[in-house]
Amino acid sequence: MKKYVITVKEDNRILAMGKKLDYMDNGYPRLVEENVAFPIDLVDVYGPVEVPEEVEPEKYCYDGTDFTLNPNYEEPEYQ
Repeated sequence: MKKYVITVKEDNRILAMGKKLDYMDNGYPRLVEENVAFPIDLVDVYGPVEVPEEVEPEKYCYDGTDFTLNPNYEEPEYQ
């Protein structure tokens, strides 16, 4: 499925993904359906790109070309 992908500039970690994107008056990209905006100086915006089904925010990184597992990701501990 094609989505917009928002990543952290410093490590390419995926913060969020969504089907629709617009920009707020201050220039921040906003995922419309989630109604979440991101500071443009801290993130990169890609898309729409074909996102593999298994890709999840935080668990994966995206560099504009490839999706890779985040080497720093740890599964949350449920109690």
